Amino acid sequence: MLKDMYLGISYDINDFQDVAQKLMPKLRELCEKYNITILFTHHLNKRNETLGSTAFDACIDGKITLFETRNDHNHLIMKVINRDFSGFDMNLKRNENQTFKISNPVEDDELDENLIFFIKYASLKKNFEFTPTSIIHDAKLKTTALRFGRMLNANMDLLQREGLYITKNRTSNKRNYHCVYEEPLLEDDE
Repeated sequence: MLKDMYLGISYDINDFQDVAQKLMPKLRELCEKYNITILFTHHLNKRNETLGSTAFDACIDGKITLFETRNDHNHLIMKVINRDFSGFDMNLKRNENQTFKISNPVEDDELDENLIFFIKYASLKKNFEFTPTSIIHDAKLKTTALRFGRMLNANMDLLQREGLYITKNRTSNKRNYHCVYEEPLLEDDE
């Protein structure tokens, strides 16, 4: 993508140090000078990771990753990670016209088992504080802290319908959450 672009410097596009210390500072300088944004587009490997130098993931301000789910090629997930605001995941459905529609983060019939275990744990504890790392151990979740944190943030509305009221407090080195569980009302009870 940048292999043959002349920027007045020499660099190896596959070398982490060259990309991080030569190329990216030069591109940032151009962005500031001309008040522009540079958007890189690149394909992913089978593990949904960026191919080539990992410096592109380490040195950028934000990253949008779009990938198909394993079981349904019409269900895609868009992950947004940014250093200036909290990231999020967005679930998309592709229709026959190759356009995308935003779908609910999780449909009731495809609720992730980690969310189910978390709801069960919260219904017993009622009122508690946690971090993504502590909850994956306490509730015996089968995921990582990073993935659970993203899943939690993407499904706050669904969890609230299940009776979980979660507030978050992000510090410089931790993501703290407070959860209160109240028995949810059935639609017939309202």
